[in-house]
Amino acid sequence: MSKIVKHYNLNDDNKIWRILITDSEKLILERRDTDAKEVFFAAYELEDGSPLWENFQFEEKFWIGIEKIHKDVMLLHKFAKPDLPGHQGIIAFDINNKEMLWENKSGAFAFVLDDKVYQYRSDFESATLEALDLLTGKETGERTQSLTEIENLRKRSLLTEDYSDYIFPEKFYPDEAEQIKKGIALATEGKKIKGEVEYALYDGLLMMSYHTENPDKTMRNIFAVLNLKTNEIIFEEVLNEAIDLFAADSFFVYKNFLFLIKEKKQLDVCKINGD
Repeated sequence: MSKIVKHYNLNDDNKIWRILITDSEKLILERRDTDAKEVFFAAYELEDGSPLWENFQFEEKFWIGIEKIHKDVMLLHKFAKPDLPGHQGIIAFDINNKEMLWENKSGAFAFVLDDKVYQYRSDFESATLEALDLLTGKETGERTQSLTEIENLRKRSLLTEDYSDYIFPEKFYPDEAEQIKKGIALATEGKKIKGEVEYALYDGLLMMSYHTENPDKTMRNIFAVLNLKTNEIIFEEVLNEAIDLFAADSFFVYKNFLFLIKEKKQLDVCKINGD
C-alpha cells in the first residue's frame, strides 16, 4: 500500500508567496511580511530540505519578486511604481553562488527562450523585444518590433515549458468519474462541507482538500488521501484551523514529493512511497 511519509517542514513567521523548483531540484521560497513590507528569499535542497541560504534580502526590501527560474538563475522584477502591478527591470541572481549576476533597468521581463532572456522596452510610439544573455545580461543583438514575430517567439517559449512532473489540484464537479465521486463522498462522510472540494490523482491515491465549518463560523481546511484500491484514508492533516476565506491551491505534487501549505506560513514536504 502506498504511504505518505512526512519528510521535513519549512516554517517561518512570514507568509509563503511563491514556491518554485529548479531543474537541479532546488526548492526556492519567496516569503513576504506584508505589514512590515519586507520580502525574503530562501533556497533548499529538495531531497532533504537542507538550506543553501535563507532569509536573503535584496537592496529593495519589498517591491521585488520572482519572474522565473532558469538553469539555477533566478530572474526577478521590480515595479514601475510601488502599489502598482506593472513590472519593471530584470535582476539575474545565481542561486548556487548566492550572487547577483546582472541587472537591467531599461525594460520588463517577457520570457526565456534558448537560454536567452527576452525583455520588452516601450515608449509612446512602439514596443521593442530584445534578447539578453542569461549569464551576463548583455544584448545579443536580436531585437524585433514585429508583433507577429514577438507572438511567435512567445509561443515557442511556452512550448518549452514542461510541467509533466507536476500534479496540481482541480475543482471537483458532480459529473466527475464515479470512482472519484465515491472516493470524495467516503472521505467526507458525515462532514458538512463548505464550498468546493479540490482533488488530484497520483498512482491510485485520491488527494483532496476541503473545508468544514467551526462553531465560531470560521472554516477548517482539511487535506486527506484515500487509497482507491482499499478505500482507506491513509493520511489526513489540518492545513488551516480557523480561516475566514477559502484556501485554494493548498497542495500539489512534484514527482513523488507532496507539498502541503499550512496556515500560509509552513511548508510540509512529504514523500509518497509506493507499494
